[in-house]
Amino acid sequence: MQQPGRKAAADLQVVRLTAADRPQPPEFLTEWQQGLWRQVTATKPADWFTDDTLPLLEAYCEAALTHRNVSAAMRTYTPEQLADENIAKAYGNLGQQQARAAGVLAQLSIKMRLSQSSRYGARGASGAHDRTLKTAKPWET
Repeated sequence: MQQPGRKAAADLQVVRLTAADRPQPPEFLTEWQQGLWRQVTATKPADWFTDDTLPLLEAYCEAALTHRNVSAAMRTYTPEQLADENIAKAYGNLGQQQARAAGVLAQLSIKMRLSQSSRYGARGASGAHDRTLKTAKPWET
């Protein structure tokens, strides 16, 4: 039961959460994935990720590495190499893998409310955009 009267100063102090309160990346993730995990968790309040959402964050980090690796493999091809039909087919397969990984990233970021689209309502995104416009419109100059 709450005591009547003024509250003690100690009772009014705000408890600051530290990085230690954030979920730590699993050991089995690669160093790059662990860095991504820390970047993502640092952008949200410490209690944003609960035990039931950590598997989504794991999958997000794994899909991000897959996308990164496939993109790197695609950059190794030259236009001259792509003239060969077999190489072009392999390149196309990489493109499909890249698109799938990007789709998984997009879905997971929406589910965990990491993406911009999940932060705004129908009018919210354009309203936020309008508030950031500080320059004169072309017809006003």
